[in-house]
Amino acid sequence: MRMKRLTLTLGLILGCSLAGMQLFAGEMDNNSALESSRHIKKPKKRYIGWYMRTVATATLPDGSSYTHATAGVFGKLRDSRFKEDKHDIPSMGSGVVQVLFTPRWAKDGRTYFSDYRGLKLTKYLRRHKRLRHDNNVWTFEVRNPKGVDLSDADLKLKIEGPFNAYKTSDGLIETPSKRKRLLRQLKLVDLDHKRVYPYKRLRHLHLSMDGQHVRHFRWVIGRVLPRDKKLPKTATQKQLLFAPAPSETKETFGTPPSL
Repeated sequence: MRMKRLTLTLGLILGCSLAGMQLFAGEMDNNSALESSRHIKKPKKRYIGWYMRTVATATLPDGSSYTHATAGVFGKLRDSRFKEDKHDIPSMGSGVVQVLFTPRWAKDGRTYFSDYRGLKLTKYLRRHKRLRHDNNVWTFEVRNPKGVDLSDADLKLKIEGPFNAYKTSDGLIETPSKRKRLLRQLKLVDLDHKRVYPYKRLRHLHLSMDGQHVRHFRWVIGRVLPRDKKLPKTATQKQLLFAPAPSETKETFGTPPSL
């Protein structure tokens, strides 16, 4: 009887020992997996700046609307500068409605689909308060150069973004930005009427083309100075040359000859 108890006790001890060894081995495997995952290098990403997009929609009294949402990009990047750089894309072609930047450094009336500034102010900009302020100002026009006459259309402007841009070993990536401070500081300046609207009013703001084929605006981040309300000397003339869409020609006949 005593031998049976001893055998049973040893069996329990051995069983517990084996279970403990298996549990320990399992923990070792888990620890090894965790340790291996710690040594896997995650792709590094470097913050290089931010951008927002201007979207313009013109709506006629009959309800038909036209939108330009593939340009109007502005922001700041580490390798951009106040003057033209590789991120400033010149405009090309034309459409019924367009959002085009007209920076003061542009030559020969050139316009741009995007306008980026330097993210970090250089020593030169820090020493010159005017340029430091201008680095937060983007001048643009909403044009109706051809096709459908939008001079009597209502105009709606909205912002997409901001978005953060990162550089990785796999290329560039972008993510929605949580820096809402940019939107709180953003103002729209209507240069044709010298009015300033904070970003929060854009959703319910009703503008119009004012009977013209071009409207002038500015985005300003921060304080709006008196000079920010003035039309630039290089602004497109209000009477923009408009090219209507060719109408369908119908064959007509004159009066029959008299008998």
